[in-house]
Amino acid sequence: MDHLIVLEELLEKHPSHHFIIGGDFNARISSLGTLENQLFPCPEFRKSQDTVANPRGENVINFMSSNELICVNGRFHGDLDGNFTFVSKQGKSVIDLIFCSPTIAAVVNNSGTLTLPISHHLPYQLTWQCSLHKFQPPPPCVIKFSWKAEKKTAYQENLQALLHHNPVSPPDSSYPTLVKHITDAACHSNLAGFQVGFSSPSHKPWFDKECRDANKCVKLDLQNAKRNHWDPNQTTSYITSKYKYQSLIRDKKRKHATQLKQTLNQATRQQDFWKALKPFRSTPFVPNTISEEKWLDFYHNLIPPPPQHKDTFYGVHHPELDTVITLAEIQKAISRLPTHKAPGPDGIPTEFLKALPHDSILTVLQCFNDILSNEQTPMEWGNSITTILHKKGDKLNPNNYRPIALLNSLLKLFTHIICNRLTTWANKCNLLPEAQGGFRAGRSCDDQVFTAFPSIPHDKLWRKLNDLGVSGKIIRLLQSLYESATTQIKLQDSFSEPINITEGLLQGEILSPLLFSLYISDIEDILKSYDVGVRINKNLILRLLMYADDMVALSTSKTGLQMIIRILHKYFTTHSLNVHLAKTKVVVFRRNGGRLPKGLRFVYDGQDIEIVNKYTYLGVIFSSSGVFSLAAKHFKQKGLMALGATWSVFTRSRLESIERKFHLFSSLVASTVLYGAHIWGLRHIKEIEKVEYQFHRRLLGLEHGTPSYGMRLELGREPLRIRIARQALLYLRKLLDLTNERYAKQCLLTLYTLSQEEPHDPLNWMNQIKNWISPYASNYDWSQINTADLLSATPRIIRSMIESNIQDDKDKVTNSEKFNYYQHLSPQPSSQAAYLKTPTPIYAQRIIAQCRLGQGRFSWQLGSLKINYNEE
Repeated sequence: MDHLIVLEELLEKHPSHHFIIGGDFNARISSLGTLENQLFPCPEFRKSQDTVANPRGENVINFMSSNELICVNGRFHGDLDGNFTFVSKQGKSVIDLIFCSPTIAAVVNNSGTLTLPISHHLPYQLTWQCSLHKFQPPPPCVIKFSWKAEKKTAYQENLQALLHHNPVSPPDSSYPTLVKHITDAACHSNLAGFQVGFSSPSHKPWFDKECRDANKCVKLDLQNAKRNHWDPNQTTSYITSKYKYQSLIRDKKRKHATQLKQTLNQATRQQDFWKALKPFRSTPFVPNTISEEKWLDFYHNLIPPPPQHKDTFYGVHHPELDTVITLAEIQKAISRLPTHKAPGPDGIPTEFLKALPHDSILTVLQCFNDILSNEQTPMEWGNSITTILHKKGDKLNPNNYRPIALLNSLLKLFTHIICNRLTTWANKCNLLPEAQGGFRAGRSCDDQVFTAFPSIPHDKLWRKLNDLGVSGKIIRLLQSLYESATTQIKLQDSFSEPINITEGLLQGEILSPLLFSLYISDIEDILKSYDVGVRINKNLILRLLMYADDMVALSTSKTGLQMIIRILHKYFTTHSLNVHLAKTKVVVFRRNGGRLPKGLRFVYDGQDIEIVNKYTYLGVIFSSSGVFSLAAKHFKQKGLMALGATWSVFTRSRLESIERKFHLFSSLVASTVLYGAHIWGLRHIKEIEKVEYQFHRRLLGLEHGTPSYGMRLELGREPLRIRIARQALLYLRKLLDLTNERYAKQCLLTLYTLSQEEPHDPLNWMNQIKNWISPYASNYDWSQINTADLLSATPRIIRSMIESNIQDDKDKVTNSEKFNYYQHLSPQPSSQAAYLKTPTPIYAQRIIAQCRLGQGRFSWQLGSLKINYNEE
């Protein structure tokens, strides 16, 4: 018995350990296992309803006895009769056995079988006392909201009735009353209800009332069978009800899966399509298994104690920041609230705010103006829930988790309004540095790539805002919010104790990124007083690029970069900002390659900064050569991984429509591989299109080596290079539309001037655009480039590229020795092959595709078929 040999090795390897060994031994031991040593702290004899003992069972019991392991079945309270652990049509037996060490047997409280209607084997439960046992509070009772658009009218009517229940007095606009009314209206409309604990929505939507009733019936029959000592009639009744239950849930699961697939294939609206696709894209969730004590220690070491002194800020009424909130402001903020986001402690999703009727919006407006006037935010707004998501690595290390803060929806709505006011004022006063591209309208990661929330002390943030000219009212309002700021870690079945947030900015709301940008708004001005950086033209020296709290320092010399590092170190120290040196690197760009000078080093606060040959900034790999070949390989690999995940969706959903598959490829795969490709990918198009080649090959079930041009003609699809061309021309128009003070526009103008001087420089992005596009834009004047001409020429350029690519594919077919037969089969005019447009099963389409594109040979399990296309 191999498993006993393995157990013996395990027992010999750990002689001082305490063991519990259990499972299906497939051995029947009857009532064997009497204890000969009276010193064992448990009953001497055991019983069993199974009266059969076979040789295998005798071997198992002898082995366990020789290793001083005690059989639990039929020995302890809860299972004193030795209940059957296996019940089926074939019979009943005790073959699921539990053995434990004497030290564990001494503290056993209870044991016995449990009910599991979907298996013939009954689970066996063993409980014992533990001196380290800690009282666990009962799971919290929370209100779970679930928005349904069809109940919007009922929700609005119920909310109106609650707000105007007393027609004599005006509606109560206090925050607690407002939350209560929204919650009550949702409950009355069956959009919310009480839920015990954090049980997530059932992953078995097919498990309806019929299934629950059948489950209860099985459990009742099992109890009756046990109570009557497995009377034959009762046992037969239990087995019959269990088989009916198993058959029922199989049918329910099958019908539900069929319905999902039909919905996916028949969806006509984009919204319905993505909703139907969601069940097939689910990924496993890694639970937070770290104890509350460990999380509290982690955050207490991370967050400093609150400051002892509080500054008070005064000032006159600010005409832009301190005025009463208007109805237009709150309606604009509501329209911009994102949907399908997890709510905060109040449990109210943003969908319920977006559905507020007009009178309710007026009540919210009055509540917000009261808060603005009193300069005191509700205590509840400072509370947040932190959900922990595992990134990678050790699941017991808090550093390997990403915290996601969940804030109250009404707080998000209020900060939207304050953020809009501060943003308008800051842009008017030109306070935000041009180098900052994060969380600013009209700016993106592309602009940062094209040109190449930290722990902020609250007291320093308030002083900085005051120095910039922010009104005292707004600062006092923010102070009120952050004074009561706490968070609770969401554990597996409860919340942690509240943790005071004495430093840093709130996550999960729109105002925090702006506050951070204002806090470091003078960083670029400080560097401008030094002659360091990269000169773009006579008007611009580029020293920094920032996207939120990610920062890149630029210099053309070692001394210049080291000077910038020293200046930044002084600035960060003054502002109490920490630099993550483990993630801070230096890349020395060398156009012609070569080794770095010996002894080259850069130091931050006495510590060396690592010099590397590549670095990932905003998702794009920059290599020291200035060529994006590593980025192309990286995105190709990401694209292939996305293709694998998408293909599993095809398999599970049995998606039939080829057009739907192309839609998913474009949305999930192409969008991944083409991220920023209009900037870094113009010289690496062949590498990018390898992902598309693999998709076409797998779609048609073809072998490696099938010509890509043949598959494109068969499918009637334009290559990815056409999409890259569209992106590049669109981005070029965007750059031309920018004002001249924008760094991206200055870089474009400099590249354009250099392209005129050195038209064959392969690293110049403008040269790459011109050399690629010019053959398809013969009448376009690149010397007078402007937005209007480019906009009118773009459709003509793209159309010419598509026609040229189709003709190139046809020429390759004609000139091919092995594949020239396809010129008689390719669709005319150029479009998708006719058989792919019909509702033909995918396997049939693949057989046809293999016959047409397999160089005249189709293979299957029984042999192969050779087709001669050259005969008349």
